[in-house]
Amino acid sequence: MTKQNELQKKFVDEGISFFKKIDRGYYNLAMRFGKCKTTIELMNKMLNKNEWVLIAYPDNKLKQTWMDEMDKWGFREDVNVELVNFSSLKKHLDAKYD
Repeated sequence: MTKQNELQKKFVDEGISFFKKIDRGYYNLAMRFGKCKTTIELMNKMLNKNEWVLIAYPDNKLKQTWMDEMDKWGFREDVNVELVNFSSLKKHLDAKYD
């Protein structure tokens, strides 16, 4: 196991503990860390069937990256994900996500 894989696993495990106590948060990780992979692993381990997740990204080019990464890392199809640009977040203020 590489050092990066060890750190990603640590962040997933710590993320699960954190999100069990607090119902929202975000990862602030360095470039090339594997934010998409880490987040996908966290969601796969933590979310129940038919829960909703909102993922916001700063640039429209990143939407396809998220979709490609979800396919690559085996994201569960029974969890619903809505991908939105930061500028569209205001449209989701009243929405409820898991």
